[in-house]
Amino acid sequence: EGGAKYYGPVTLRTALVQSLNSATAWTLMNLVGLDKSYNYLTYMGINPLHISKTPSGLALGDSGITPIELAGAYATIANSGVYLEPLSFTRVVDKEGNVILDADKIRDRREVFKKTTAWIVSDMLVNAVQSGTGTRAKIDGVTVGGKTGTVQDATGVLFAGITPDFTATLWIGSDRYKPLASDVSASSSA
Repeated sequence: EGGAKYYGPVTLRTALVQSLNSATAWTLMNLVGLDKSYNYLTYMGINPLHISKTPSGLALGDSGITPIELAGAYATIANSGVYLEPLSFTRVVDKEGNVILDADKIRDRREVFKKTTAWIVSDMLVNAVQSGTGTRAKIDGVTVGGKTGTVQDATGVLFAGITPDFTATLWIGSDRYKPLASDVSASSSA
């Protein structure tokens, strides 16, 4: 079900592109399971303390995942299934130009998904921007994929996006989780 419209059986691609929450919840509970979903999130760098290991926490995004954690998770999908710990630097050098800290040498890195799995999910995210809830994220000449999200009671909206070169997340909301204006939605605002 998507809003007031009933879709009947749909593919996972259609569920993601159209943000059909009942289809994603059904998939989580009947095909994936809470434990496997939780484990994948931790493999993608999400702090276990930020994960609500419940159906709504995992299927509907009712967890306290930070924007940087979310960016790292989406980057895993865009990076052919390989998680690279998000770091705010590439290298630190001293005044003589000697590298004293190299992100590539200290960054946590691990394969989370097979390349084929990551490619299919990336392609689904591109569809969500081409013709789904993320169409406002289109950029001429750039392949963009992404997913919108609206927090229950409109206390926040978000967008997580990928391109061949970048991953970004945006969350709009009140730190005190006050509802946003009635006309704010993830697809129009984030």
